[in-house]
Amino acid sequence: MSPSTVSSKSASTPSSTSTRTSTSTRYTTKSITSTVTKCASSTVTPTTVTSTSCSTLTVSPSSSVASSSSAVPPPPAKPSCPANLIGTNFEFPHLIVALDRVHQSMQLGNSLNGYASPNVSSLFNFDIPASDAGKMCTLKFILPAEGTMETSSYELSGSGHFEFAALKGSANKDMTYGSAPAVKKHMMSIAMVPGNAYTIGEFKCPAGEQVAFSMSSTGSASLEYFQDFNPCPVGLYITVA
Repeated sequence: MSPSTVSSKSASTPSSTSTRTSTSTRYTTKSITSTVTKCASSTVTPTTVTSTSCSTLTVSPSSSVASSSSAVPPPPAKPSCPANLIGTNFEFPHLIVALDRVHQSMQLGNSLNGYASPNVSSLFNFDIPASDAGKMCTLKFILPAEGTMETSSYELSGSGHFEFAALKGSANKDMTYGSAPAVKKHMMSIAMVPGNAYTIGEFKCPAGEQVAFSMSSTGSASLEYFQDFNPCPVGLYITVA
């Protein structure tokens, strides 16, 4: 509201002149509407508040008020383990021997790692106990996704397949590429992808015997891993059922 002043003059008689000033105040009332938007839950409901003011202010929820509907996306789900061995009946290789195809007389000895590359293959010995008589054995290779292993790791590179075979005899720690037992049966060729458990073959358990298998690669495929049955397991195993 703003006051305004109006002046007026009036004359009484010709012989006597007097000046009189009167002041009148005029008030102007402006009703101005301001809009304030409030956010509640995921639905934005505008609430209008009417007041006498000098300006109109509209608050936008997208610029000044954080909307509860813009939630932070959840983190990606952790990959699951393709197979667990703890609490199951399984056999662990008691000997792993690497063979060098280029240096065929070289002894690489026993190892805790399995390794297959264009120039190196590995042999695995399994001792099947007499208590497994009459049961079925399944040869499996487990390659979990990164981030699911607690105590192991691996390096996978190149392109090609990994080949598995049953051998006619057992391996020993002094074995070389030139003295390795011959292949009894080619079992499977796999283009491995992390996050999978592959069934290589099923057979009646040879109770009380030692059996051996080989792993090699084709193309430029290469895999080296630490054989470990802790969650999540990595490597070649025999499960018994």
